[in-house]
Amino acid sequence: MEQVNISHDVSGRFLATAREIYDSLDFESNTNPNNWWLETLFVRRPPGILPNIIIGAIFSFAGFILWILRIKAVKDQLEKNGVKLTTNDSLRIIISATIDNDSNVYTIVSYSGLSFLFLAGIQWNFRATLCVMMIFYIVASAGDSLRILLAYSSFKTLEEVTAVSQKGGLSKKVLKNTELLATLKPGNVYEDISRGATIVFMVFALQVILTSFVCYDLLKNDRTKCFDGTSGCPIGGTLGSWILYVLGIFMASVYMLGPNSHFGQSEQNPAYWLRLLLATKGDNVELSWTPDPGSKSTGKIDISSGREMYVIWFRFFQSYLINGVAYHILVHALPIQVAYQSSLTSVVFRAVGMMYLVDLDDTPGPALSIHQKKETEGGTNAKETPVEEPTTGNFNPNQDIAHLSEAAQEILNEARLKLEMLGKGQLPDAVEDTDNFHNGALIAHKRDDADGAVDSKA
Repeated sequence: MEQVNISHDVSGRFLATAREIYDSLDFESNTNPNNWWLETLFVRRPPGILPNIIIGAIFSFAGFILWILRIKAVKDQLEKNGVKLTTNDSLRIIISATIDNDSNVYTIVSYSGLSFLFLAGIQWNFRATLCVMMIFYIVASAGDSLRILLAYSSFKTLEEVTAVSQKGGLSKKVLKNTELLATLKPGNVYEDISRGATIVFMVFALQVILTSFVCYDLLKNDRTKCFDGTSGCPIGGTLGSWILYVLGIFMASVYMLGPNSHFGQSEQNPAYWLRLLLATKGDNVELSWTPDPGSKSTGKIDISSGREMYVIWFRFFQSYLINGVAYHILVHALPIQVAYQSSLTSVVFRAVGMMYLVDLDDTPGPALSIHQKKETEGGTNAKETPVEEPTTGNFNPNQDIAHLSEAAQEILNEARLKLEMLGKGQLPDAVEDTDNFHNGALIAHKRDDADGAVDSKA
């Protein structure tokens, strides 16, 4: 047993398996009879490498079957609608079927299978497995961006894009507004093009720094403190750490499918970026919004070319790094972060801290309106319908004003006559009043019609 410790210290802490490290420990619960029974339970041996591989393989096989069915369901639906699939469509179908969280069962099963396989690797070689995990999540996070770029490279307008998702991502429901010129609702600071570059950079820099701290901490520390106070316990190498790892799988699944992700919607919001990027392909396309009170912003920019178009692409890249790479590392590696904790309270703190870091940029912005840029010549909008001059066959302002003046004079004369009759103690005839009332209403109606005709010509 002592020989294991020596070779482990000399060769490097990452070369010993979790079982070897576990066997070399002298747990506090063995010498302290006052330790709580739960602490004693949590320092027992966990399921080993082989059981975790078997569990992961079962879940992964079930996830593979569901993945095949998801691809088949989309292809059958498109063929039923008479859509001839291209290579571009087929690639986007495969990507969507793999990364979309539109099915709770598929997401839970596939993620659980992968997590248990990683757990087996952690128990065998922590550092190598963690490096493989990082590379895998970086590649997986590129799925959303890749299908956006595939659609952007092959289509000019949104109505040409074939919906290749069942519910989320780029489904018909998400792309129901197929007009290129539309209103967008930003969900975070990177999507909010109206937001100033300074605050966006500050949020971006903070998220990058904090995510880097998490990655460094994960790579550096393969040991933790057990629940009974014993130091140097391997992550995933005790029953308590193993249970926390499984709890982390459940927590990550809740986060991916719960209200924080709008019940399975992609954090990168591919439909939003596809609509915005396709808009940059148009001619004289303008993006406008209502500026914040006191802001010096004009509330509109030209996104067809120039600096603003490159700003949109840079924001898209920032969104990929934060809502793609960082999101996958923080959420999908949550089981390892939870398994590292040595108390139940620290588990809560870790989960809350992860949620804060992931949602730090999630502040909705003002509605962004995409429309054709209005060209003005001589102070008049060239695209607006010219004002038509009145014609003799329709409304003639001078003639109608003369008629209205005569009618108004008649009303004044009749009112003066009635006042004189009332002064002499005589009551005007009721029928005459009724007729006069209707005549007045008719004149008012004519006046309204005249006003309406003027408005319609303006």
